Amino acid sequence: MKSLIVSFFILMALIMPITTYAQINNQTLIQQLLQQITELQQLLIQLLQQKKIDNETVIKQYKYYQNQDLGFKFSYPRNYSILELENDSVQILNNGKKIAQFNVVEYSNSLNEYIEQGKKNKIFKNIKQIIFNGKEAYEGVDQGIIESHLLVVKYKEKIVRATFYFNNSKPTSLTNDQQKILNSFEFITINKTDMSPISIIEHYYESINTKDFYTASDVWSNKAQCCLEITSLPGLFESDHKEFIIFNELKQINLISTGKVLNDVAAGSQYATVPVLLEIILQNGNKVRVEGNYILRRSNLSESNNKPWVIHSADLNLVKI
Repeated sequence: MKSLIVSFFILMALIMPITTYAQINNQTLIQQLLQQITELQQLLIQLLQQKKIDNETVIKQYKYYQNQDLGFKFSYPRNYSILELENDSVQILNNGKKIAQFNVVEYSNSLNEYIEQGKKNKIFKNIKQIIFNGKEAYEGVDQGIIESHLLVVKYKEKIVRATFYFNNSKPTSLTNDQQKILNSFEFITINKTDMSPISIIEHYYESINTKDFYTASDVWSNKAQCCLEITSLPGLFESDHKEFIIFNELKQINLISTGKVLNDVAAGSQYATVPVLLEIILQNGNKVRVEGNYILRRSNLSESNNKPWVIHSADLNLVKI
């Protein structure tokens, strides 16, 4: 489509000087060229209309599934069906055959420990580390009853395990439909009043990665402090303007791990200290590790029981390698 449109304008640029010359020499040639221009314009309109129809057709071919309790959503082909199971699993079926499944389990330890346990029990093989939706994840082969393509990611203190199945019972490259399902997968942000301190930190970095300053600053007790713990790291960024850094110098922040949360109570408030280890990726490709603590606060007064956790302060430092 793009090449056709470009070709049209190139042809127009070539025709215009010819037309100017022809006005002096040949009225018949002028009429012929104008007729060709009219035909090309009609063709361009038809192509643009067809593109609009194609886009609308793609939209109509897919449906959206959202599960607020499990915390994710995705799109899937309209002729497929969804089966929700009691074990916090969602299956995607095509004519009764299982195409994919998303399973959610509570897991307090690190994602790496989950993967290593799976490898030790010979459930997982050919595992490699990747980044999925801005988060650390692993993909490989699930050696269950039927071998399947596996993707595992941790989100909001839960493990999301995605498996994709194939007719020949052997995991190969994902089909187009399976890839579209995976590409459309998104985590859903729940109501902050229900979010733990760790979930608030995860939510915060997701907002930064999507350049959503409004949402990111909303988790701070002092909104003006948003992102300063990152943008003020010494020697890391060229600019001293935080919005410029986030939009132009910073590519992504990956929350690699969180440590044990320490809780305290003082002067009508609850406090939670969350240790973090981060990977910061810059637009120039450089990567650095950062560690430190976030201190979150929530009022514990009786009339404020529904108040969410907010970030009270942060102290981060570059990790020396």
